[in-house]
Amino acid sequence: MEASFNKLPKPKSKEIKLSKTKLRSLGLHKKDKKIPRRLAYEDFLELHSLWASYVAHLFANDSDVNEIQGKLNRIDLHGAYISVAHSNCASYEHLNGIVVKETKNTFVIVTSQNVPKTIPKYETVFDIKLENPSGVMRIVGNSFLTRPAERVSKKSEIIHGFCRTKSVQSESKTLTALLKFLLLFF
Repeated sequence: MEASFNKLPKPKSKEIKLSKTKLRSLGLHKKDKKIPRRLAYEDFLELHSLWASYVAHLFANDSDVNEIQGKLNRIDLHGAYISVAHSNCASYEHLNGIVVKETKNTFVIVTSQNVPKTIPKYETVFDIKLENPSGVMRIVGNSFLTRPAERVSKKSEIIHGFCRTKSVQSESKTLTALLKFLLLFF
């Protein structure tokens, strides 16, 4: 007896196909997935308010600065209001805005002038504005030189309010940035 194999019909694709004109008008025709320039600062204020309520809930029972700093080094920063306190490149200093994208080596922020700016984390010191508890926490960008998903599981320790990762490779970079930062005040 000869077995016959029936070919099954291909399932129909449920994807919506857009024309090139429509892709271009939406800003999706580029493959590098950059933040489109048409995004406004006001569009991200809701994201910032969500992040602020997330941080307020996370830090509700913490009063010690080291505990807050330790948790801050592990949370997601999308929606955080940050400003650049110190950078090797003077054009990045005093930039501030809401974090809309974070990669291993950069933060992308949208400034109040509706301009997206890509800021490198390496050798940069950031101030993060917290609303509850109210204040500003300073972080060293070298301690954030990991992807956000990997940073959650990475162990870190606090040195005088700054984060130092326990990985050997970034330990010397972090200490160098910390020393350079401290030399600014002496």
